Amino acid sequence: MKKKVRTIILALMSVFLLPSVGSAEDNDASEFLIFGMPLSQQVEKMSAPEFRRYQTALAKFQHVDSCVADTEGEPRYGSSLMRWNHLNTLEKVNVCVFLLAAELNNPEQMANWFNLNGFKATLIENKSSSMRFYNRDGDGVLVSAGAPISGPIRVGFLDRLLAHSVSVGVTFSSDGEPLNVNTTITRK
Repeated sequence: MKKKVRTIILALMSVFLLPSVGSAEDNDASEFLIFGMPLSQQVEKMSAPEFRRYQTALAKFQHVDSCVADTEGEPRYGSSLMRWNHLNTLEKVNVCVFLLAAELNNPEQMANWFNLNGFKATLIENKSSSMRFYNRDGDGVLVSAGAPISGPIRVGFLDRLLAHSVSVGVTFSSDGEPLNVNTTITRK
């Protein structure tokens, strides 16, 4: 019973307290998704602290412009640099990378962006059987990017001592819609 009450409360909080992703002039911005579903539908699958960290990240980073440094004279986001020093949790990294992926709307451009930001990125085709996990028909693409911990993402002091590398995976549907971002830190 307690779990049901907690789930209902978290679901209501997500509906009423989570800001929409995008800016006032960008009303058709993509909604932040985890495994192809809105955060509000993932409440039962994550811990309360993790859910709160996502709420905090979405409140702070409502649009990709709050995640990337200004790139005057450059293409809008394709060569932008992430403000990694503002992203001190994996949830914040996931939100900002998702927002950028939604702006780029193209796995190849996302891979190029990762490469420009100090990662080594590859494209991996996701067959339709694995895309069912994201509640999508058809094929998809995973952009897998890795960097040494001394690379672009800065983590806490303890992580710098124990960590070896960081990996970010962005799953796209066949039409370029980002469905999920997953960031992990590999320990030594």
